[in-house]
Amino acid sequence: MFEILDDGGRFEPGPLDPEAEDLLDAILEQREGPRRRLSQYIASLEALTEKYPAFIDGHAHLGFALLENGKPKHALGACQKGLAIGEAAIPAKFKGRIEWGWLENRPFCVLPKGRLSATSNSAVARKRSRSWNGS
Repeated sequence: MFEILDDGGRFEPGPLDPEAEDLLDAILEQREGPRRRLSQYIASLEALTEKYPAFIDGHAHLGFALLENGKPKHALGACQKGLAIGEAAIPAKFKGRIEWGWLENRPFCVLPKGRLSATSNSAVARKRSRSWNGS
């Protein structure tokens, strides 16, 4: 869901996002544990995105974890899924900014950077990202 504001736009949580956020929080806490391997973290994120396919934050974390694991093609896929979900939520008439300052926007705003890291087709992604958040 996306809300158009006077000074830009903001993603709003979907009906299942609170459940997905709780699960992501648990995954992130486990990631910080002493025995957690990157492969376990990725598997948990994959399960999260399968259970909550519209949860942009899950795709963002998965994309960056896959980059960390040396799998740029898979990372690109995760980032593109998250971007596609976000882009589909943005009304066609919206021409404003999607500011980083709103916590709800951060997963979407970070996805183009993950996509840039995973592909050499950076000019298009960089231009689109700048048109939304100016960074």
